[in-house]
Amino acid sequence: MLAAALCCALVLSGATWLVVRSQSCQPADLPDGTSYGANISTAGITAEASMAQVDEAFGRVPIVRTFDPGMPLPWDAPRNQTVTGRDVVTSFRPMPQEVLSGSFDETFRAWFEQAPSDQTIYWSYIHEPEPLLDEGRFTQEQYFAAWEHLAEIAQSACRTNLHATLILTEFTASSPDRDYRDYDPGPEIIEVIAWDPYNGVFDPDRTFYQDPKSLLGPVVDIMEADGRPWGIAEVGSRLVAGDDGQRRAQWLTELGGYAETHDARFVLYFQSTRGANWRLDDPSSRRAWSEKVAERR
Repeated sequence: MLAAALCCALVLSGATWLVVRSQSCQPADLPDGTSYGANISTAGITAEASMAQVDEAFGRVPIVRTFDPGMPLPWDAPRNQTVTGRDVVTSFRPMPQEVLSGSFDETFRAWFEQAPSDQTIYWSYIHEPEPLLDEGRFTQEQYFAAWEHLAEIAQSACRTNLHATLILTEFTASSPDRDYRDYDPGPEIIEVIAWDPYNGVFDPDRTFYQDPKSLLGPVVDIMEADGRPWGIAEVGSRLVAGDDGQRRAQWLTELGGYAETHDARFVLYFQSTRGANWRLDDPSSRRAWSEKVAERR
């Protein structure tokens, strides 16, 4: 508990505990510019093979998206060893009720303390929480309290390359019926907000690629008003009917350029068949994303 005493203090504001960072434990500056990368998947394939496939498709990516369906994998696990030397956007999903019970505190403390110091690590708790909240799996109060609890543990580890990152759906930005602040514990906890935009995610018969300004504009408007750094944790599009990949390639180039112009810190393509075939398997699309990746390799 000495680290917690040295690196972190808590103040009571109303009924909410806010994490106060000591001078020595202030987060390091985020990397300048926009990094481009992709996710790796271990569904039916090893992490090493998945990482090799991504690098073969796009060149060595400098940033990788990883997912844990429950608790985060230890840093010495093969998957995490595979992404050594690269920045990471990673998420895990134990329910708030479990986090708040305290039963995982030591596991989380070890995970934050043992995180590698030579990577920028954007860690996220329950990416895309909106449907789980809508379904009543937990309350907003429980979700925010769990975030605060994890942020306190992370702060006690005093690892300045760890950045608490909220990941939301693009629909939350574009829907008039949603307010992102309903899912945001606030700037005292969250350092970076990331988004998951897709071209026609629920429209498999779509025949066009949504203009990047139309797709990302609501996100950009929110983030310019909010002021915190932002990124794209997942982006994807099926190959629409009648396209051999050239139109998608142009869309990827324009989307990356729009995100970069508006200071996105990272843009990660969802190179997966989960839910649909989002993979960039055609030469034109691969070349386009490879060119974006190469800008920061």
